[in-house]
Amino acid sequence: MLAAKLIFAVLLVAVLIIGIYMFRNFDRLVGVDPSIPSENEGARFINKGQFILIWAMAVKLLAMMAWIL
Repeated sequence: MLAAKLIFAVLLVAVLIIGIYMFRNFDRLVGVDPSIPSENEGARFINKGQFILIWAMAVKLLAMMAWIL
């Protein structure tokens, strides 16, 4: 049980570090793409929302697993 808790804690720290990288490079990762001229502001908003939501769900899942086990 301790090994699983340790693994989830390490993964949680890794996902938090990835989140810091993501937010520092947010415009480069989900900004305007010149190769897709038909992409409008609504499509970019949905992409940004999904980007943040998936990261937040990963943080929540790993935090729950690290502290519940």
